[in-house]
Amino acid sequence: MPTLTFLIFLWIFLGYISSFVRRLHDLDLSGWWIGIPIILYQSHILGFVFINYNFLAIIGLYILGLVIYCCKKGTDSTNKYGPIQTQSFEFFESIKKCLFSPSIVDFKSRARRSEFWWVVLAYFVINFILSFIDPSFMGQSNMQNYYKGTSY
Repeated sequence: MPTLTFLIFLWIFLGYISSFVRRLHDLDLSGWWIGIPIILYQSHILGFVFINYNFLAIIGLYILGLVIYCCKKGTDSTNKYGPIQTQSFEFFESIKKCLFSPSIVDFKSRARRSEFWWVVLAYFVINFILSFIDPSFMGQSNMQNYYKGTSY
């Protein structure tokens, strides 16, 4: 049975991925640019596909490159993903839109830079807090057990 911490993580992760896809749409790219490495990584975690550590590092660098690419200004006109967004978002407006509205499952429209980066900040802050609330979240308790018997 999943813990409450894990369910909160999934909720935040879905909002993060949704805003990432919409940000890529604003840059006139397909959302699959982020979907494919996430599917590969999750299938590795679930044991469906074996990926060595070198390939995991390449996936991480690829995602980092996409995140850096998201710093670029979006297209200034209507593209195949819809009209340009004119609204700029503040932190709480962005979180409200991406996590507490139907936009959490909106993978078709566009997201401005401000909306995307506020959600990225919230994603990492909430993950940081979750790792303190539940030490088993992100496998921290396993690392503590591993190092318990070692002396330095």
